[in-house]
Amino acid sequence: MEQPKLQIVETIIALDQTNVLDVLRKAFRLIADCYEADTMDESLAGARHLLENYSVPPYMTLKLYIVISASSNDWSYAEEYRLQAERLYTGICRTPHLSNRPGVDLEGVRKELDILSAYQLDNRPTFRPTLPQSLVLPSNDSMLSDDDTEEEEEQLDEVRDECAGADSLYDYGDLPGYVNALEDILHNYKHMSPLVKLRTCLLVASVTDSPSHAISRREEAEQLWREQKNFFGARMPADVQSFLQAARGQLDELARDQLETGSTSADDPVENAALSNATAELSRIRLEDQQGDNHANH
Repeated sequence: MEQPKLQIVETIIALDQTNVLDVLRKAFRLIADCYEADTMDESLAGARHLLENYSVPPYMTLKLYIVISASSNDWSYAEEYRLQAERLYTGICRTPHLSNRPGVDLEGVRKELDILSAYQLDNRPTFRPTLPQSLVLPSNDSMLSDDDTEEEEEQLDEVRDECAGADSLYDYGDLPGYVNALEDILHNYKHMSPLVKLRTCLLVASVTDSPSHAISRREEAEQLWREQKNFFGARMPADVQSFLQAARGQLDELARDQLETGSTSADDPVENAALSNATAELSRIRLEDQQGDNHANH
């Protein structure tokens, strides 16, 4: 006879609440048991209950984010929590008093996140997220260095708010207004984070109805992408890696579109030169990909 379904929230509430850390440990074990038993709705409910009702330590919060992402059958919701987990993972890695605590297994968590990322990638929904939503900026911690001042962090928060305000114009379908708002950001924040500038240039290139402007901003974004990839190198935070991967896909798509549509005037030498650069760049990218594949096969 099938046993009745475990009501995990009621079970957690029924625990002796005297010692909160003890409650969290026992509750997490219950959540893990539900997950391993493939009762995803229960593990999801338990994880959300802990996050909403207790002050959960960072490492356990990270693990709960992973549980929520892995348990949800809503791709967008799962992706939201996966990205939160990636950002928190990066923060913990950069904070010795958190990363060196007993029981913290960052190597194991990294494997879980990689598996989750691969699953999400292989199970994308048939619809595509809107363009701004597909280019999620990394956390402030990932974009700021130890030498950056409090004022620079405040400016980063300010430009984030400006970007969010501009993105709302895209959601409303006001594409000319969106391009103008993005250009205002580029004009008003001369010393913005290169990753923010990369995103802004890429969005302008993707939305503007001016072919020459699109090519110019795409080339600027391409240069920023390569500079940032080289800057972060092997020590690249996970959320920066995710952002650069998304940007790379959009850059390649833009270059292909410009090649396939021939989006220049035959009589315009400036636009023709820009298109020639785009052609050469895409050819070089394809050659690098082929060389990488050949190297992997040997």
